[in-house]
Amino acid sequence: MKGYNADKREAELEKAREAKDSAIKDLNEPSQVILNRAYTSLQNGEIDNDRYYQILSVLNKTKGNLSEEELNEEVPEGFVDYLNDRTQIARDLGVQLVLVYCNIKET
Repeated sequence: MKGYNADKREAELEKAREAKDSAIKDLNEPSQVILNRAYTSLQNGEIDNDRYYQILSVLNKTKGNLSEEELNEEVPEGFVDYLNDRTQIARDLGVQLVLVYCNIKET
């Protein structure tokens, strides 16, 4: 059973990697960093597949230059929660807008 679960997990990670590789070329640098971190979080078991694909979906939508109003409507709570838990992403990029938008206080 362990072998089956390991194989299944590996197949899920491969599918997620392929989705990341396909999407990343069309994303801006901050979005690329967020997506790479999300993939790493998935690999490490910090997030599940549903959260990963939610993040990927939001990042794909933002490459279409949505208005602030559209983003407010479109961004699922899970995406904001992911960013709230990873303020290091914002620090690494120097993107204070993410901190302000998500109402995150630096520690």
